[in-house]
Amino acid sequence: MNRLLLFLLLILSSCSYNSKIIEIKGDLYFGFLRIGNYYNQPDSLIDKYENFIHSINPDSAKKDELKLYHQYKTLQKHDLLYQPFV
Repeated sequence: MNRLLLFLLLILSSCSYNSKIIEIKGDLYFGFLRIGNYYNQPDSLIDKYENFIHSINPDSAKKDELKLYHQYKTLQKHDLLYQPFV
């Protein structure tokens, strides 16, 4: 009987409710817009991508290049190039 009482006392004392609510805010975007962002990328790679994107002529670009160009412009417009993604 003493063991049962001790066991119940230990269980009740260990079940105290001390949770803290943590709110995290940030800017994220989802992978369907991902062309590979600049988050945690070296400067040399960023320069390479920038030079490639700026060399694309939207009027005469191939379908894949045009898609990449529009995705880049969308990320740039919403200031998401250096933000982590989901």
